Amino acid sequence: MPPPRHKLLARQVRRLLPPEAAGPLGPFLDAVDAASRQADDDHALLERSLELTSRELLEQNERLRAELRERTRVQEQLQHELAQRQAAEESLRRNVVRLDEAQRVAGLGYWEIDVRGGTVFWSDQTFRIYGFEPGQVTPSVELFARMVAPETFARITEAARAARPGEVYRTTVPITRADGQPRTLRVSGEMVRDENGRAVQIYGVCVDVTEAEEHEAELVRAKERAEEMLRLKSAFLDNMSHEIRTPLTGVIGYAELLADEVPDDYHDLVEAIIRGGRRLMNTLNAVLDLAQLESGTFRLTPAPVDVRAEVSEALVILRPLASQKGLDLVPVEGPSQAWALADRGALFRVLTSLIGNAIKFTERGHVEVAVDVEPRGGDGAPSRPAVRVRVSDTGPGIPPDFLPHLFEEFRQASDGHGRSHEGNGLGLAIAHRLVTLMGGTVAVG
Repeated sequence: MPPPRHKLLARQVRRLLPPEAAGPLGPFLDAVDAASRQADDDHALLERSLELTSRELLEQNERLRAELRERTRVQEQLQHELAQRQAAEESLRRNVVRLDEAQRVAGLGYWEIDVRGGTVFWSDQTFRIYGFEPGQVTPSVELFARMVAPETFARITEAARAARPGEVYRTTVPITRADGQPRTLRVSGEMVRDENGRAVQIYGVCVDVTEAEEHEAELVRAKERAEEMLRLKSAFLDNMSHEIRTPLTGVIGYAELLADEVPDDYHDLVEAIIRGGRRLMNTLNAVLDLAQLESGTFRLTPAPVDVRAEVSEALVILRPLASQKGLDLVPVEGPSQAWALADRGALFRVLTSLIGNAIKFTERGHVEVAVDVEPRGGDGAPSRPAVRVRVSDTGPGIPPDFLPHLFEEFRQASDGHGRSHEGNGLGLAIAHRLVTLMGGTVAVG
């Protein structure tokens, strides 16, 4: 019998059976050999099947892992988007709360009308403006129409219809609130139209301006009263000019005539009348000039003026006053001429006021007056030179705490009956205003 072809079976036969015993068992061994070879083939096939199945399982497992990773990524993205949406919703909620608080504080209400759908939206402050608690009623055009007069509602409707795209219409609307209070609203709105020009939406704001309207009306009434008082003041000043200045001029004139006629014993009395009359005339003129300056009726006639010549004339007039006090009135050398564009009368008034003030408050020494011509500009452009008049004296000076009030009306460094010098506190104030009207400046330094 040929040896079995199955290697394991052949080894077992050689080890267990003698060669001569293998003959009778030939058919059995052949069957075993065939079964063994079939088992080996099945085992190999099974191993190959298991190997294929494991690879497929690994591939499937890898696909499942990739899908799981993708699902995890998508889930994390969805969670992130959800967190962002929740944060946005929370931010929107806070903004809505802030907007409502801002509208409440500002008294500003917001409203919308969906023309096609017929729905109306009111903000919480709009409810309050109309006299309702927020959400107390359902907003509607009809509800608003009941709060206004028919002609007012027609006017508002026409204004909204006539508004062009992008144009904001504004109007004032008197209403009667739900609690019966009459109020005045200022309404601003805009009409939104589609591509065919048909109205789609109207939105706008409203604010209660009742107190503001009443305040404005009171201001108008106050302005009218002020204008009437100004008219009465002007009439009073005109009458005072006529009723006081004219007879006072006569009193001074007659007193000057009497000064040459009366005996020496009465001469001091007549001089007292003249001084008092002139003082009263100066005060009256100052008050009238100030009134004209305040009312804007004081008119200037600017023209080229030689400031140096005007200063010389003022010094001639004021020199006797300085001599009476033993003061030297000294003109400082300067240019022979100093031309400026000014009103001659106003300029002379300013010069006599400033120089006279220096003489009045100086007890000993001198008063100096200097005129300088200084260039101004500096950017290369031609400009008219500036003329500066400087008045200095050897007096006590001005108290530092009074400097901010130096050019205020009726203000003097010493007040009351114990003041050291006479005056009405108008000279420097008028001088300052006149210089300002002529385009100049007055300063202390």
